[in-house]
Amino acid sequence: STLNLTDDLKPGQTITVKAVQADGTEIVFETTCRVDTPVEVDYYRNGGILHTVLRNFLKE
Repeated sequence: STLNLTDDLKPGQTITVKAVQADGTEIVFETTCRVDTPVEVDYYRNGGILHTVLRNFLKE
């Protein structure tokens, strides 16, 4: 499966998902991305909560 997430990801944005079944059939659909807050967007961009916390800790 793939997600088309752009660098300008925003909370509640509509995204496109492409899922590939075992037989190679592709299913493409749109859904609401459940990244609900700007902080969650930062977590996603940094690779998760732990990475974000560590980066912030190292900045201090």
